[in-house]
Amino acid sequence: MKFVKYVSVSLLALSFLMPEFAQAKTPPEVLKAYKAYNASMQSGDYRSAIKHAKTAWEKAEATLGDSAMTGDLAYNYGYVEKNQGDKSKAIKALERSVTLAALKKTDAAALQLEREVELVSSMDGVTKDTPLGKRIKRAMKFAESNGMGNSVFVGELYVHEANICTRRLHRKMANPRKQIGSNISTGSTEEGIKKGNKECAKIALKAVSIFDANPTDTRPAYVASANNYVGYGFEANKNWLAAAMSYQKSRLAIEDVYGRENPLVARSIGRWMNARNFLKRRGQLQHAESQGLCKCWPFTNDRPQVRASKRVEPDFPAKALKRSSGYAIVQVDVSDAGIPENVRILNSWPDDVYDKSAIAAAKQFEFPAKTAGEPTGFRTSVTIPFSFYLRSGLDPI
Repeated sequence: MKFVKYVSVSLLALSFLMPEFAQAKTPPEVLKAYKAYNASMQSGDYRSAIKHAKTAWEKAEATLGDSAMTGDLAYNYGYVEKNQGDKSKAIKALERSVTLAALKKTDAAALQLEREVELVSSMDGVTKDTPLGKRIKRAMKFAESNGMGNSVFVGELYVHEANICTRRLHRKMANPRKQIGSNISTGSTEEGIKKGNKECAKIALKAVSIFDANPTDTRPAYVASANNYVGYGFEANKNWLAAAMSYQKSRLAIEDVYGRENPLVARSIGRWMNARNFLKRRGQLQHAESQGLCKCWPFTNDRPQVRASKRVEPDFPAKALKRSSGYAIVQVDVSDAGIPENVRILNSWPDDVYDKSAIAAAKQFEFPAKTAGEPTGFRTSVTIPFSFYLRSGLDPI
């Protein structure tokens, strides 16, 4: 059975209902609202699309009641509200779309499972973890009973399950005296966190296994999230090569899709840089590269650049101690005398946490004076990457 492939929300038109609408006796008020919704989606006016999609669904409920078309329109509204509006408002519509999926004439089970994933996604971070976990288990049981236990949809459900596991671990780390969850309720705080990360990683590994077996049907964001969770487990246990490779797999899945400013991409790059830095400090970088660790951005340049003769390590900001490891990429122009000028942030994560420290350090760098025969552009836009990390390797992630 072929499952729905990833579609970028920015290009989403959701016009797949039109053939069914043309064949069915659609109430005019429903069709009018649907057409307005579809036109808004095509033009990228998501606020209007949400409004018209909700109207179309409500009109269908009033005129058609329990029908496959009502379910489709509920899903349209829930999907666009979840991705472009308020996740909490999408839950009711997506619940309704799941219920009515059984009325579809073809692929009803696959459609219901797909809608279950979107419902879980809308609930994640909005609903309490206990009812969310029950919904995930229900969806997984449904998938298994319909021969879809190894489908991409189940892999996505595992990602949400790993997210719940990680949230519980965060609470444990924020309040070490409070035991949360059986998987992290024994041992010292540090050992409990290690064990918790390992258990969360086991869940994510199930998702990675499914995604690896179905590469053409996976959604990049889910692939990245799953590999990040696996990386957290390796990182907490100081297996830096395995962690770096997991984060690398994550960033390569989404970097070209979303761009480096996307929070998930930035997080993946930040964790990759952090793990790479540990390997470098331990003299293991060359071995890691022989095992497949890439010389990815920002450690690659398409032209030669002047190298610093004196480096200054940045201070670790006090406000970052309870947050996370991260990075800041600084660019400078170097004067003929070797002085950094026009110092600026090229990219950083988390936003504005490490910028000031990185800029202050870069301003103290010293470079060789200009020599005859230097390549053109040798001293412009020189890139200086800084990695910031909490030394325990158990920072909130």
